[in-house]
Amino acid sequence: MEEAPARKDYSREDEAPRPFPVPSLAAPPAVDRQGFFPVSALRVKTRRGTTDPISFPGYMHASVNHTDSDPGRHRRLKNCIVVMEWVPDPQALRPAREERPLGEETEGKLESSFKMFDHDHSGALELKELTQVLRALDVDVEDGEDGRLLRCLDLDKNGRIELPELKAALRKQTFFGIQDGRHFVVLSLAEAEAVRACLHTCKQFKVPLVQGAGPSLCLRVMPSGARIDATADWSDGLR
Repeated sequence: MEEAPARKDYSREDEAPRPFPVPSLAAPPAVDRQGFFPVSALRVKTRRGTTDPISFPGYMHASVNHTDSDPGRHRRLKNCIVVMEWVPDPQALRPAREERPLGEETEGKLESSFKMFDHDHSGALELKELTQVLRALDVDVEDGEDGRLLRCLDLDKNGRIELPELKAALRKQTFFGIQDGRHFVVLSLAEAEAVRACLHTCKQFKVPLVQGAGPSLCLRVMPSGARIDATADWSDGLR
């Protein structure tokens, strides 16, 4: 049942930015550390109570400066304009362990596409055939990405991609650069501006973002994902 938004006199009086210390970016996300909380914790208050949470991936977070995390309050829905892709410790990056179910429709489409392009019925695809399957699944694959495809998907390193390998890679989203230790945080515009100022200062004086630690980050504009700015040592990982 559709429900109209509550008619409230929404105020920005309590929206003073909540600062966080830059050195905290060398530690994992936590609401009491940087003010970053899992997007999966979001609820929407309605006249009948609060909605059930949406099962967002564990690597997706929001800043309290962008979104109020209190499920007991009415709040405005805001656009996501800037996302910070952030690695607190690059040395701790690991292949993603969290798996996202493909869904019955997606899995069926994957299996039928795999069979369609498996021209020699070997149960495995060459790189050219694999690219056609991924594009059939609406995965954005650019020309010249052969090396990255093999690195992401060829788990047994035999130069060919079997269906179980492709399913596992898509469930773990390794093709999209998802890794344990790599986080995506929705920031407020003021917060993003402050982070970018820190990046410019570090580059100007040729110093790391955090002394003695190695957090790296990249600011991206949504929905294109285009890079706005990044630390000098930033790496896009598996992309």
